[in-house]
Amino acid sequence: MKSNKGTFRVLSLAAASAAALLSGASQGHAQQIDQSASEAAQVHFNIAAQPLTSALMEFSRQARVTVVAPSDLVRGRQSAGVVGEMSPDAALARLISGSGLRVQRTSDGGLGLIAENDASPTRLGAGDELAPSDNEEIVVTGTLIRGLSNETAPVTTYDRDAIDQSGYATTDDFIRSMTQNFKGGAEGASQDGVINSTNGLVNLESASGVNLRGLGTSSTLVLLNGHRMAPSALGAVIDVSTIPLGAIERIEVLTDGASSIYGADAVGGVVNFVLRRNYEGAETAARYAIAEDRSQILLDQSFGRAWGGGSGLIALHSEHADDLASADRAYTSSIAQPTDLYPEVDRLSAFISLQQALTSDVTVSSDILYSHTDTERDFTDPFRSLTSDTSSETLTANLNVAWDISSTWQIRASGLYSNLDTARRNNYYTAPPVGYVNGELAARQTFELAEGSLIADGVLLQLPAGDARLAVGGSHREEHFETIVPYAASFRSRDRTVGAVFGELFVPVVGREQNIPLMDELVLSASVRYDDYSDAGDTTNPRIGLMWAPIADLHIRASLGSAFRSPNVSEQLVNAANLAVFTFPFAAPGGGFADTLVVSGAQQLLPEESENVSIGVEYRPSQLPDLTLSVNLFQITYKNRLISPPFDTDALVRPEIYGSLVSTLSSDAETQAYVADLVASGFAFYDLTGSNLIGVQYLYTGGGMINAARVDTSGYDLALSYVFGFGEDELAASLSATVIDEIETAFCDGCLATDLVNTYGEPLRLRARGALAWTGDEWQVAGAVNYANGYTDTMASPDGRIDAWTTIDLNVRYAPNFLDDVELTLGASNLFDQAPPRTSAGVLFSGFQYDAANADPLGRVVSLSIRKSW
Repeated sequence: MKSNKGTFRVLSLAAASAAALLSGASQGHAQQIDQSASEAAQVHFNIAAQPLTSALMEFSRQARVTVVAPSDLVRGRQSAGVVGEMSPDAALARLISGSGLRVQRTSDGGLGLIAENDASPTRLGAGDELAPSDNEEIVVTGTLIRGLSNETAPVTTYDRDAIDQSGYATTDDFIRSMTQNFKGGAEGASQDGVINSTNGLVNLESASGVNLRGLGTSSTLVLLNGHRMAPSALGAVIDVSTIPLGAIERIEVLTDGASSIYGADAVGGVVNFVLRRNYEGAETAARYAIAEDRSQILLDQSFGRAWGGGSGLIALHSEHADDLASADRAYTSSIAQPTDLYPEVDRLSAFISLQQALTSDVTVSSDILYSHTDTERDFTDPFRSLTSDTSSETLTANLNVAWDISSTWQIRASGLYSNLDTARRNNYYTAPPVGYVNGELAARQTFELAEGSLIADGVLLQLPAGDARLAVGGSHREEHFETIVPYAASFRSRDRTVGAVFGELFVPVVGREQNIPLMDELVLSASVRYDDYSDAGDTTNPRIGLMWAPIADLHIRASLGSAFRSPNVSEQLVNAANLAVFTFPFAAPGGGFADTLVVSGAQQLLPEESENVSIGVEYRPSQLPDLTLSVNLFQITYKNRLISPPFDTDALVRPEIYGSLVSTLSSDAETQAYVADLVASGFAFYDLTGSNLIGVQYLYTGGGMINAARVDTSGYDLALSYVFGFGEDELAASLSATVIDEIETAFCDGCLATDLVNTYGEPLRLRARGALAWTGDEWQVAGAVNYANGYTDTMASPDGRIDAWTTIDLNVRYAPNFLDDVELTLGASNLFDQAPPRTSAGVLFSGFQYDAANADPLGRVVSLSIRKSW
């Protein structure tokens, strides 16, 4: 693409000294520095290896120097970092070493970055993107300390280029493509997973969540610009589909336990959606996508302006998507009709960002996201048929104040309010429930979250290897949830307050300037957090991390931490209120099949505890600076892990695995009395086999959520990327893969542990995505191959086999030189229209013949997009 589109800029804290400016030189040669001025401006730098974008932000803060660069050159590049006392120009030269960029004086006297083979000046113009001002909070996911990339924690950043090259239109589409993410979960945290999940019907919003490594949507903390959001699905799922993909600047994914930083719900990791803030100009985008029997239209408009000491951005998003009926796919066509796999969706979103420097030391900022979503879904099971209309409103707003109390210390105060309000109205084709009138309010759920925090961070002391830095703070969070079913006169609510104090210490033990053999760098990170839950008691969770670089090209990291997570509202209410007992055919111990009573929601839930171990290696050879290889291993050991056991129809013939979850009933009279007692206590009974409770001798109580006695999960993430230069063109290749070695689960004390990996509805052993993108002057062609391995179909009896699934995506972008700031994109996901692998059956729908946790039914989706910057 054209390299002069968009400009990244780091605004100075103060006027740059003359020593930081570049003197003129002949065209096509590197600019020479005023040596005497340069020597007079020695600065102690401590900038870790990280994406070049954030490295330049931190350079500007430490050097108090303006840096200007075309955004297309900066995005996607890495910086090796710099540590030591030197002039700003020398530090910048080290910072960009191997990046393919060089330094040039800008027209306003600042430091500019351009391509090594480019002699043209750098200028700002309409549509330019600006980085945050130096007064503004710059905090990378996984740390509380500004400007620090915590190298002891594995953080993957998907920047705007990676998002555009993917060809995906919505945030949930992009998240599903990440190999670390598991699409399934107890609440069916995807639009089609709702139908085939045991607890999916509590997900009124058809919310799409993030579930890193299959540890649960409640164990993955989702942040918006570093702040929490109110969850959907009875408080279990942060609905990422409400975040417009076009408003996202980058997505930071931390795949390590972070409870010592963020709290208990960061057991599996953190996903932080960083929205665009500083944008100068306007941008209009439209996209039309079509799959067989389903189309989608998206419109985006953004307006941005920067002024002295501040900036503002407004981003608007509109989306309409048709429903996808189960009758339109061969592998679900036998489901009772009408039933939709995907609902009809209409969504309007607005994002507003404001920031202003009140003084040279104080900056205020605010982000507001509002989203209104209407969904309509047809649903038919053996007992009812209806059309469900759901309306959901989300509002998340924060106000932040940053005060530089000295040259090295800052205090940040933050306030957050987030609210989700969902209402559902049903129209039954069958007889409605007693007391319900079609079209009236059937259920309403609200979730309110308010939080305040205060953090101070800065330099604790100067060490030979760099600055030791400390962050300390505290927070107070209040949560309120309520659900109302008017026709049943049902009202339930939950309140929770969480108070916390926390601290983080970063110590550079050895730096490369000390010239110690096999000790190019050694850093230590330690953090601890104390949380006091109003409903679950208090807990203290520490973490310690270490990064050792024996040579500059090789970084080795390790960390150890603990976590404690109390059952959330969904887990409490689903087991306490959404109670069900039903008959289902299970494999009988003596052969054949036996009608079995399955009980969901009978267990009393306890908090879960875990220990996290992570070891990672990153290799970036100096001879090939555009090559990066990283491997990150993880192991998590749980006690009282909150899980939904697999719906295994062979449970009766596996007593060593299911233990006390399986029992026998001595007679029809005992069975009928057992069910009558459950119904009297609030359980709903569904006779799916038509047995009328005659001959039902077996009982399985693993149909809902339980505390497993022990769960051990381990695996590793692999990432490889390389950028080839061909003259002015570029070819970028990448490979990411997630391997889950095991999810060894003992359902009860004395039960034999079983490995849930590679079974129906559970995480797969291997998911991989390989991508290749060629970028020229006007064209970009990007392709990707997505792979999910074959696995065991535990819904079949005996167990069956589900085939591997491979899909290919292709994305072609054209930015013609004769049309200023216009981009046209033609994309196709699942280019060859590969149907999801067939499975034997579903939970409630015998004709549901694909695994919604590991595949999707959309097929080939072809899209055409246009984007114009003004």
